[in-house]
Amino acid sequence: MPDDDRRIKIKIAAKTEDANGRVVLYDGVASHEIDEEALQGVVERATREIWKSDRNEGIAIGAKLYDFINGSGGALSKIINDAVSRHENLYIYLDAPPDLTHLPFELMCDEHRFLFLDERRQLIRLVREDGWHTKIEPENRPLKMIFMACSPTDLPVQSVLSFEKEEEFIIKATERYALDIRFEDSGSVDGLKDTLIENAGCDILHITGHADYDKDNGPIFYMEDETGLLEGITPEVL
Repeated sequence: MPDDDRRIKIKIAAKTEDANGRVVLYDGVASHEIDEEALQGVVERATREIWKSDRNEGIAIGAKLYDFINGSGGALSKIINDAVSRHENLYIYLDAPPDLTHLPFELMCDEHRFLFLDERRQLIRLVREDGWHTKIEPENRPLKMIFMACSPTDLPVQSVLSFEKEEEFIIKATERYALDIRFEDSGSVDGLKDTLIENAGCDILHITGHADYDKDNGPIFYMEDETGLLEGITPEVL
């Protein structure tokens, strides 16, 4: 059967005072309910944002979210299996109420497999109108930028980075703008993580270095270890 597209709209109803759960609708038809107490437990857990740096926590939360959307009847799993058997691209349009929009539904997983790492499945969040009239005050501060160059001493290529000149070029090109530029000089993924934490994140992250493609691990970015030697970093680790 030729490739085709399939689209499904999933809506989670807003919380009501007289209900112990929230109705989940598939294309406007009620499918099942999510227990409110269990849902709030995941909301509290996700708010801690440990899942952003801990894969196991991401899997645990993703599995819970999948169970909520799938229901005891396996509504979502049936749709996914049907799309796979028909060789269809599956587009899931998710309409979540404002108090649930921060939940990482993109992490939904079944048996440790993240559903949306498959390029044939896409999760699209529907834009709601709730915040259209909310006035957002811009922060009165310079943009925070972190510049990091990775130049291992045992780099397996002949091309040497001129990152000092690149730093000078960036400073020159941005001198008329309000920028708070920090230079991360370890060249390591751990050093980058520490710098991001110390600076409470950043608005612009500029990394320069070399990369390659490994037949076993896929794309590899050449970063440094604690001694300045090469450490191949995968996209997942970065």
